[in-house]
Amino acid sequence: MSSIQRTEIPISKSKIYLMLFFSVVFVAIGVAMFFIQPSSGRYLINVPVIRYGLAVACILFFGYTGIFFISRLKGDKPGLIIDEYGITDCSSSVNAGLIPWADIRQFTVVNVMNQKFLMIVVHNPNDYINKQTNALKRRAMIYNHSNYGSPISISANTLKIKLPQLQILLEECLEKARAGRG
Repeated sequence: MSSIQRTEIPISKSKIYLMLFFSVVFVAIGVAMFFIQPSSGRYLINVPVIRYGLAVACILFFGYTGIFFISRLKGDKPGLIIDEYGITDCSSSVNAGLIPWADIRQFTVVNVMNQKFLMIVVHNPNDYINKQTNALKRRAMIYNHSNYGSPISISANTLKIKLPQLQILLEECLEKARAGRG
């Protein structure tokens, strides 16, 4: 029997509302880029292909994140579940599901554009990549793996816990899981 007590880390609804607000703002900016012509001819954004490409990218990306945030507001599903089996990640749109303790090698923190992520380094990263059925999510996992050493990343942005506390909690649980197997 494992000594790891089940812990559910909830989603922070106030953080989700804030991110949803910014998603809506950026979708509006993308839509505005179709209708508002820049007043000066010296900017790269005056090139129609670039301006419309940016507009479409803004609408698609932030529209997708907005839909994800709305779906997170509707449910009461926790962002992370930590138990005797491992970590169940439901914290982002690119989540890995259950990550068994036996698969976890270590936790590292990476800084990407002033945003910190907890990387869960696993023994078999390709299993998690191949399990992903959505092509965009799979591509994100491949990118994470090749650039940061793992396809699995967790941001505390949407969770009711700070990243340093999350890292400490997960490392303690990993130690207990290893001791229980030993």
